[in-house]
Amino acid sequence: MANESNPESHIVDTIVFSELIDEGATPIAWYPPGDEIPVVDLTNISLKSISLLVGDKPDKAVVNDPRFIVDQKDSFAIIPFPDLDSVANVYMFGYTNQQMVNVVCTLTIMIKTKNRPFLFEKHDGIERLMKFTAFELLKLIMREKTYAKNDLEATLWVLQDKLDSLAHT
Repeated sequence: MANESNPESHIVDTIVFSELIDEGATPIAWYPPGDEIPVVDLTNISLKSISLLVGDKPDKAVVNDPRFIVDQKDSFAIIPFPDLDSVANVYMFGYTNQQMVNVVCTLTIMIKTKNRPFLFEKHDGIERLMKFTAFELLKLIMREKTYAKNDLEATLWVLQDKLDSLAHT
């Protein structure tokens, strides 16, 4: 297992699971958990990740618009975050909640710009891990009427560990 106390031992600095809800792009769970990441950074990561994957279809970015979900299914993007000296790999997916509302989600992994080659060299493995993690997150959300944020964070921690392993293969 990776040394959690030393951030330099991780290939990925931050992982953010976000949803586009009525209030806008909202961080739901993140790794590392707690107050280590400023709320403004979490919100900016969520907003930029969702906004850039919406692309030139702002008319389809309505929360309960099934055209948007279909058009953006399984979307991946690599997005620079120069203000954070980072680059992100973002996976966008969606689900229909218990109120029958389509919810757009993103899973964003952030790495330091100097580690950018990892995103290209291990692209296929990263995509598989992100899709699997999205599936695990959705199982938690859909399984329970109310889910524990700690369970979502634990799922992101597992992704962090698997990405560290991938970086060293």
